[in-house]
Amino acid sequence: MKRKLSNIYFRTLFFLFVLIALTIIINLKSRTSIITLVVVFCVPYLFNYLKKEHIYVRTFFITILCLGSAYLFKYLFFLKSASSTGRLLMLEVSISHLPENFWLGVGLGKFTQNYPNWQADFFKNSVNSDVGYFLNAGDSYVIFNEFLQLFLTIGFIGFFILVLCLFHFFSRKPLIESALCEMIKYTLMIILFSSLTYYTIHINVVLLLISLFMAIWLKITKPPNIIIIKGAQTKVIKLLICLSSFATFAYNYEKYDAINKWWEIKNGLNSSEDKFNPDNNKIYAILNNDGKFLAEYGNYLYENGYPLTTAISCLEKSKGTFISNQTIEHLAYLYLEQKKFNNAIKNFEWLVNYTPSRFSYRLELIKLYIKISAANKAKKLAEFTLEMPIKIPSSEVVAIKKEISFLHQQLLTDN
Repeated sequence: MKRKLSNIYFRTLFFLFVLIALTIIINLKSRTSIITLVVVFCVPYLFNYLKKEHIYVRTFFITILCLGSAYLFKYLFFLKSASSTGRLLMLEVSISHLPENFWLGVGLGKFTQNYPNWQADFFKNSVNSDVGYFLNAGDSYVIFNEFLQLFLTIGFIGFFILVLCLFHFFSRKPLIESALCEMIKYTLMIILFSSLTYYTIHINVVLLLISLFMAIWLKITKPPNIIIIKGAQTKVIKLLICLSSFATFAYNYEKYDAINKWWEIKNGLNSSEDKFNPDNNKIYAILNNDGKFLAEYGNYLYENGYPLTTAISCLEKSKGTFISNQTIEHLAYLYLEQKKFNNAIKNFEWLVNYTPSRFSYRLELIKLYIKISAANKAKKLAEFTLEMPIKIPSSEVVAIKKEISFLHQQLLTDN
């Protein structure tokens, strides 16, 4: 009787959980979550059912499944068509750079530096790029496909080794068959599957969950007969893991502490003046190779009245490891304030190519071309901008187009 009641409670709670999850997913229109739910709750049961059926029944259901998958793909694509088009752009740009980074990749931590430049070059070199791409190009260094991004980062050799490790991991046999083993295996496979359309592995909580489940899985399973490690070898491996973990913690703790202190400073929680001085700054000494920190620090120095050259130096250095729309925008306006027009033009040209639907950058670039007497470039850019489609109509865009139109008329009059 108690077992029946507990089963009823469990099923009720499980039903409520699924209902709440579905409500959240429908409201958020999360396409990855919808695909994951279909894969988890529909596909396994369908294949278990088809195992018992005749070949004709299997063929019929598989045909229906393929047609249903095609319809679902079309529905999910147009559910957020702008976002889908933006993701297609990122995939196309990334795939176009596969050949040059095929074997070794761009290197760990280098993708965030390379992708923005790739996207800017894509629009710079594409005279007649797709309007959808043009309007939906955004500021991102995550391409919503972890496998492709990982391949571009570590190359074919590193990716092949990773695939072998995953194959070995999932080939391990459970010591005791249990629901826990199946749950861990399916959860890890779902996380990997969702990585095809989302930046799952970039989320710290998910990484923690993967680490926990992998540790449990290694404990409750045994390796395949191909690779068996015993006795002293196991102890050596455990010792190496412990030593490398300790060394990693010791190496990164100072950086972790510096990041926390920097967070306090930039949010006004720590106003000790000696920590602001860029000439005697312990935080800067520790984080001077961190691109995100350098970008924030350069902007912080400018806002707190330090010399423009110091702020620009930090922002320029940050481009070595991290590039974002905001960083280049800050640089462009700082060079403009310094009256270094050629440097400002270089950065505004990059911004126009990186996010081509932004009217404000185009207006600034037209003004700069006029300042350096590059009338032909200014006129050409003004004509193109006035014919541009508008992504989101607003009074600001109308005002910018009106100003560009006025400048264009002036250029025509002067000529």
